[in-house]
Amino acid sequence: MPPRREAHVIGKTVELAGLRANGTEFPIELSLATWFLDDDRYYTGLIRDITERKQAEEKFRSVTESAIDPIISADHTGSIISWNKAATRILGYTEDQVVETDWRNTASRSRASSPRGWSAAQRCVTRLSGQQGIRSTRIRSAR
Repeated sequence: MPPRREAHVIGKTVELAGLRANGTEFPIELSLATWFLDDDRYYTGLIRDITERKQAEEKFRSVTESAIDPIISADHTGSIISWNKAATRILGYTEDQVVETDWRNTASRSRASSPRGWSAAQRCVTRLSGQQGIRSTRIRSAR
């Protein structure tokens, strides 16, 4: 029997738009699970209002993009997940070029647009290389 369409969201969390009684939309997160008890199949759905989280993300994005210093965020493996415009200006790579790459390799082979930018990248790599569990790194430009 071919898989049913619901299998695409079962066991996953997806973001959707919810609809309030007054007709306004708001962001929600939906998690679906299924299980069997004897021969009966059951489903559980969790719906969470993520309005506050989305507002916080937007505020963070606004601060990050307006910063004059490079702000680079990486996950627990060192893979870059965000890169602001100042990082592009100083280190020479666009966000599209570096997302999902290891931040240590990117910073160490940087085509920095100025000796000051290169110096800042090198100091950052030297100081942070070898540390475990780095979740976020901020490279400050030397001014």
